[in-house]
Amino acid sequence: MTTTQFTRNFHCFKNIYKIGTNTYSIEDIDVNSDQKIINECYPNHTLILGPLIGAGTYGKVYRGTLKFPPRSKLHSEMISEMKSDFRSRMRTGSRTKTSMKPRTRTRTRTRTRTRPGPSPISTTQMTVDVAIKISSYSDIDRDAIDGEINLAYSMAELGLGPEVYYAFHVKLGNNNYRSFIIMEWFENNVLKLLRSDDYPIDYKQSIMDKVYLLFDRQIRGMKIICMDAKPANTVFKGEKVRFIDFGMHMCENISTYPDFEINIYFYLILTQYVHLCINDIYYSYDKIFVRDILRAFVEDDGFRNFLENDIWEMYNSFSKGVKDVFEHYLLPESGTRTRTNTDKMLLLKKKIMRIRDILYK
Repeated sequence: MTTTQFTRNFHCFKNIYKIGTNTYSIEDIDVNSDQKIINECYPNHTLILGPLIGAGTYGKVYRGTLKFPPRSKLHSEMISEMKSDFRSRMRTGSRTKTSMKPRTRTRTRTRTRTRPGPSPISTTQMTVDVAIKISSYSDIDRDAIDGEINLAYSMAELGLGPEVYYAFHVKLGNNNYRSFIIMEWFENNVLKLLRSDDYPIDYKQSIMDKVYLLFDRQIRGMKIICMDAKPANTVFKGEKVRFIDFGMHMCENISTYPDFEINIYFYLILTQYVHLCINDIYYSYDKIFVRDILRAFVEDDGFRNFLENDIWEMYNSFSKGVKDVFEHYLLPESGTRTRTNTDKMLLLKKKIMRIRDILYK
């Protein structure tokens, strides 16, 4: 990877596959044993697993509650952020709302003077909602899962993914492993945004503008592609937008590729993402509305040229893995029957023509 490499060892060396009198294997692990693993491997913090909110090929995602102990590093960072926000609000004039009466002094005699204790805010546990991704894998995928944890930390550092509070993996019986990534919680994703009428159009535009810029930074800037790019894997809160789910086998470092090829990958990902967005909103709204929401994508002349020409000149040069994912999202019914390459290309061209018609005609 060209991004920051974390040299820490993510392995939790506890004898996890024997907790108490129970021996766990990959087949009989459950939420209760996951909670025990977290208690063993994430000491001095209270992390409570909550409801299941998503599941994929390699793992599941739970919502949870994390309590930081007083004076911990993360606790201190959150306190500093709260104080900074308070000072910012004071500077904007909120002080003027209170009457500034002169203070009167009264003298009282005391025999003993006590040293003031720590501020109550610094001794109180901070509680935040978190997302916990738990994945299962075999020994042959050990490097891949370490890569996923590294990438999650790197994407967080680069402002592309949620903040990662902690991550580790443990060995179970029979050379099986289980990984845990504890990260910042985002309540909403772009899929819900596009389908909902609760958000004004200018807010939807703002979020989608940021999505476009994130893709630009990730692919053309950091030279990383993640083929599982879709609205459901784009989360937001307020004006903060992030990508999630950097799966073991879905992300690739393309830093050694020539610039023109990186550009082709950038537009390939945009094509896949826009296709999925259109599927979510086109049947409920007209073309003008769709173009307004996706204005950042529409205004990119390179994207329009790609849809008209470049994709067919370059498509056969893509790796099988890239084409499989791309065809999975553009031709979701393709898994039910075997098609020749010629049939696939004809169907893909029809899909691309539909995207082009909605965005530009």
